[in-house]
Amino acid sequence: MTLTEPAQSPARPRVRLRVRLIAAAVALVFAFGLAEGVLRLLTRTEADGSQWLFGVDLLPWRPPRRAADDATSSNMYDAWIGWAPRPLSTSPDGKYTYDQHGLRAPVAAPREIPPDRSIVYLAGDSFAHSDEVSWDEALGPAVESLIPGAWCAVAGVPGCGTDQSWWRYQQLKATVRPRVVLILVHQGDFRRNIGGWTRAGFSKPILQIRADGGLAVRNRPPLRGDAFQAAFDDFTASELGAAQQVTTARAYDWIWSDSFRALRFARSMSAHADRARRAAETSTPGSGDPAQTTTERIVKEFAAEVIRDGATPVVATAPGAIHISDLEGGTDWWSGPLSRAAAAAGCVYVDLTPLLLDDIRAGRATRATLFTAGGAGHFTAAGNRRVAELLAPTIRDAIAHR
Repeated sequence: MTLTEPAQSPARPRVRLRVRLIAAAVALVFAFGLAEGVLRLLTRTEADGSQWLFGVDLLPWRPPRRAADDATSSNMYDAWIGWAPRPLSTSPDGKYTYDQHGLRAPVAAPREIPPDRSIVYLAGDSFAHSDEVSWDEALGPAVESLIPGAWCAVAGVPGCGTDQSWWRYQQLKATVRPRVVLILVHQGDFRRNIGGWTRAGFSKPILQIRADGGLAVRNRPPLRGDAFQAAFDDFTASELGAAQQVTTARAYDWIWSDSFRALRFARSMSAHADRARRAAETSTPGSGDPAQTTTERIVKEFAAEVIRDGATPVVATAPGAIHISDLEGGTDWWSGPLSRAAAAAGCVYVDLTPLLLDDIRAGRATRATLFTAGGAGHFTAAGNRRVAELLAPTIRDAIAHR
């Protein structure tokens, strides 16, 4: 008798396939949920509501929301220029201290502006402020050490444009009464001078050249609170080149906040890459670019006002390492506008960029010795000292030939 295997039910393979598909789906959902949970645990949420994952600022981007009246901040809201150092404050890390005028100082205490000294006013952004170094390593004390009788009023404001430096001078000139005004222009200021640059939750006024050649100022007093948030959303959308970003940030914020952290991370990475690409494309303003024409006009008017006030202006660059590399590559796009502005105002212009490049080529310095963060930051103590040495002869002449 021949034995035969029982016929297999046609439904069994389908049942096994269904079980496998369900098991795979469950495993996939479990893996996704586990990954999502881990990513959420690794996400850092700041006090201002922004979220960070693996060092990436996640969408929707938000400006810092530090209150303007927060006494722990060394910056404060300023209705005329946007923001300024808080008088008699100390930065959270203890590195920066300010006197009663908001000038950077050795200690956070009132002090007298000496009437018997030649006051050298340092105008500019974080390079004039000497970010990332202590007071003893800053540019102001370095200038004082090289020019007997000089006293530096360090009025640099981190993150500000040249227009804001000019307006801050207008606020302080009657109090400080400088003999020399050093107008330090970092090449990054060119873009800040035409944009809504923000710092610590503050926006800035924007100076524009009217069709008739006059000057107009928008966003003064600068936007704050919800109005600033809405403008920031619009600015971010324009900057990303994607109008749907505003819609996403406003109407579908719960999706970004509560679901799909991995997808949000990927979208944020893409947005940052797009932003960096377009920043690289626009970091070198060409001839006729509004960044060039506006900055040239600002520097000219700033220097001319200093002369009318009876002081001597000196226009100088405060380059970063990237701008030294620009010059190595054969471009000094900033020099034309600044030299023309200084000539029109009737003052001296000193471009420190080629001078620092000469030091590097001659082996007297390196990018790492001149700049913090391994060559990517602000001037080190040695960098500030070298800048002071390069500027000292011009400042001495300005004091002597007032």
